[in-house]
Amino acid sequence: MVKKQAETGVLKAIQSLAGFQNCRLYRNDNGAYQAKNGSWISYGLGRGTSDLIGWRRVRITEEMVGKEIAQFVAIECKMPGNEKKASQEQKNFVDLVNNEGGIACIASSPDKVMEVFDGHGI
Repeated sequence: MVKKQAETGVLKAIQSLAGFQNCRLYRNDNGAYQAKNGSWISYGLGRGTSDLIGWRRVRITEEMVGKEIAQFVAIECKMPGNEKKASQEQKNFVDLVNNEGGIACIASSPDKVMEVFDGHGI
């Protein structure tokens, strides 16, 4: 239970930071539960998807007509020191988001998220 509480603290800290970075992040719980009739009901975006899912507003340059867009953001949250314990499915999802033009990372603190955002010119 302590592990889950510590990870929840990381999630909340990163969500607080997001508002200051033109970002909106939502909690993405994944799992399944058994209904009273015995059937299983899955929830969340699927195995390996990140803990925080959302977007950030981006102002397009003049060459791109000056519109704002929403850029997909995915943050997989881990307790400090456990960043390397992400599952292969989680790592694959982070890679997929980054390869498709979004921003994704595995983070144990808001500082890590800021480092990633800074690397994208945010």
